[in-house]
Amino acid sequence: MINDDYYFFEKTLAGNPPPAGKGTLYFPVITTAAKISVLDISSGQINANGLIPNVDNIDRKEVPWTIYRYSLPRSLWLPVFSPQNVINDHNLLERHRKLDIFIVNISHLGEFLEEIKDITK
Repeated sequence: MINDDYYFFEKTLAGNPPPAGKGTLYFPVITTAAKISVLDISSGQINANGLIPNVDNIDRKEVPWTIYRYSLPRSLWLPVFSPQNVINDHNLLERHRKLDIFIVNISHLGEFLEEIKDITK
């Protein structure tokens, strides 16, 4: 995976992006029979310590799927021998130090796959 990322960056930074329509898109998905809920919290509901003192005023919303972003282990970060313009691009590095995983309620898997198909066209 790291070699593919390095090749992609090398070509992109050189102004020669990979050919359109080539390759396969892989993305991690966890399916679950559990209901998936998200909390609707405004910044004003979080105190200076990062806590939510009044949990009674938080709206919970059930969703068919969500995205969980987590930090990758250091061994999966971009290699240290990346070109200097990649190393200096902190936004680029940050995007490749975290990974998104889709968490999908199994009863909505078909709907999810159709939406992903539409997005990737």
